[in-house]
Amino acid sequence: MSIYYKRLPGFINYKTGLALQEKLVSAKPTKDVLLLLEHSPVYTVGRRTTDENVEESARLRNLGADYELTKRGGQITYHGPGQLVGYPIFNLSRLNLSVKCYVDRIEKSLIRMLADQYGIRGQTSEHTGVWLDNVHKIASIGIQVRHRITSHGFAINITNEPLDPWFSNIVACGIQGAKMTSVASALNDKSISMHDAAPAAANAFGNVFDRSIQQLDDPEIDAIINDALSSVD
Repeated sequence: MSIYYKRLPGFINYKTGLALQEKLVSAKPTKDVLLLLEHSPVYTVGRRTTDENVEESARLRNLGADYELTKRGGQITYHGPGQLVGYPIFNLSRLNLSVKCYVDRIEKSLIRMLADQYGIRGQTSEHTGVWLDNVHKIASIGIQVRHRITSHGFAINITNEPLDPWFSNIVACGIQGAKMTSVASALNDKSISMHDAAPAAANAFGNVFDRSIQQLDDPEIDAIINDALSSVD
């Protein structure tokens, strides 16, 4: 059994990414698909926030980012250039995983990616996500599961671009005292780029989920992706 990954080009509007996930989940694909991408700047709020704070959303939009309420778990976070976002559209029944085990494997996959590609030691904590120590968080996770099909996923900061001014203007994931960091910041290396991040993430997922990794080449799924990318502004 394989996991099929696809790196989407450019910067994807959040609503476009959401529509793409919804189309894939509704189609109930026979393959487990890992979408990897970068979003244009957006603040997203999870299920723990039930209503939009008009004043807060206006403040964040004035920074030049979109602001979206979502159905994923968690609280407010940021997505944008320099951050690799992954949307696994996985069938948990096919993988024989509980939701808790699935989230655990995402964390382990990101820790494996950091170690194998960048020589960085990541760790888990009482809070979901991947951390470098008790203060610095490098990756966030927020998922949704419907009829055993997953959507939403993870975001890992690669370059310093997401950190300031974007993350510095919010309490990321509602965790007081936490600071978001990146691969570039951890290594003190501004030359770090997004170039190798997607294949590194895909390979780590394959290792942790114990599946072979292949680039997606499926006309039916590609048609769904292309339709979503072309139909949403």
